[in-house]
Amino acid sequence: MPTSARGNKAGGFTLIELLLVVALIAIASGVASLALRDPAAARLEQEAVRLGATQIVLETGIRQTVAIALYARCGYMPIPLYGEYSGSPGTSVCLGRKLR
Repeated sequence: MPTSARGNKAGGFTLIELLLVVALIAIASGVASLALRDPAAARLEQEAVRLGATQIVLETGIRQTVAIALYARCGYMPIPLYGEYSGSPGTSVCLGRKLR
């Protein structure tokens, strides 16, 4: 049977090995989220600037935590509910970002 460096029978991963895997997953997900932003969002924002927009506002569901986190990483901040969403504080989140 394989043994660990200490000579004990191998019974699984060490704490350091598990922490290393967790750190690698965190780094990979951070890089992936940055990669998601660049192509699509940047092009849309450039087009908005070209058309004369000074800000972008959007709405998403309050339970869409992954989307809200992605928008926050892209620089969107919470704004007051607007338009048809002003009557739905329990289900909607509005976010906005000023453009250059």
